Amino acid sequence: MKMFFRVGVGVLLLAVILPIVNGCRKNDEKANRVVEVKTTMLKPHNFVNAITVQGCIQSTNTVNISARTSGIVDVLNVTTGSKVKKGQVMFQIDKSNLEKKVSIAEQKLKVVKTELRSAIVDFRIAKLSLAKAKKDDERGRFLCSQKAISTTAYETEHLAFMKSEGELAKAKSVVANKMAEVEQSENNLAMAKKDLKDSEIIAPFNGVVLDKSKSLGEYASSAEYILLLEDLDSLQLVVRLSSIYYNKIIVGKTHAIISVPGMQQSMYLPATYKDPGINMDSRTFEVDFEMPRHEQIARGMLTDADIILCRHAGMGVPESAIMDRANGVKKVFLYEKGIAKCVTVETGVTTDGYTEILNPEVLINCQIVVHGQEFLNEGDAIAMKCKMPEKDAVKIAGVDN
Repeated sequence: MKMFFRVGVGVLLLAVILPIVNGCRKNDEKANRVVEVKTTMLKPHNFVNAITVQGCIQSTNTVNISARTSGIVDVLNVTTGSKVKKGQVMFQIDKSNLEKKVSIAEQKLKVVKTELRSAIVDFRIAKLSLAKAKKDDERGRFLCSQKAISTTAYETEHLAFMKSEGELAKAKSVVANKMAEVEQSENNLAMAKKDLKDSEIIAPFNGVVLDKSKSLGEYASSAEYILLLEDLDSLQLVVRLSSIYYNKIIVGKTHAIISVPGMQQSMYLPATYKDPGINMDSRTFEVDFEMPRHEQIARGMLTDADIILCRHAGMGVPESAIMDRANGVKKVFLYEKGIAKCVTVETGVTTDGYTEILNPEVLINCQIVVHGQEFLNEGDAIAMKCKMPEKDAVKIAGVDN
């Protein structure tokens, strides 16, 4: 019985002593642990304050093509998906009827021109008749004064003279009337030709037909939508931004770094359009960036864009040096005589892997840990493997800041 009691006491003592021994050993190991880290120095960098958005590539020119006159669709040279060239006839309204109107107007003009020529001839004849009647009247007056002819004979001559004057005035009036008819007929012919020309709808630019609402032989009213035409050679990236950025976007001066899916090289392009106001419902506004022609850029593609609001120089550290703590606090570890020191920093924007430090005075002339800090605590012993190589400030997307 005593033997079992002694054995139990021994086991109990071992259970108490072993954890103490192991704890001391671990504390010794911790005290002797040295974490190897890599460090760098605070350095100047060019920072970009940008917002990342996604937009859709759309055509710059998308128009509804309508009929200018009412009538039957007599000619339809395109269908959905057809590519057209600028100046190409796409469709024509009421061609046969309008061509007949032009022909009738041409014939009418020929008739009135013939009648005008006939009236001019009659006018010339009346003018000659009046000249002869005037001479007869003057001779009759002389003979009557000489008692060579009777008064009745003279009055007959004088009446013929007055009648010739009336005939000349009438012929002159007919000529003027026919000239007016010719002018009116010419105007009617011009209008008929214009109607015929207006019925012929040509492509205003190179493009593709996205949709059509009428088929050959159907009736179309004036100003009624017939085709939807889009210019595929002129594309733009369309994005919508929050109203808080409205005054920061300046057409021609604000630029964006645009990354098109499938293209290795990003593009640096200026804003070409900004909405004149803010949408009252969505509290957003549209900004456009004209895209260059490229075989890999197509209408409808979703594209990322980093819109640069401002650029400035500042002091920064590699992004990997920043440690996130509770409540959004940012920390970095410093190397100070082989000991890890933790300091709080205020951060700005991050550009090309560098984070801007807004309180750089706490890091001046300090060795900043950029690798190995994940395992550090305040006061840990650390040793530098090597310093991170110094690099020049990085330029954004090849753009000189």
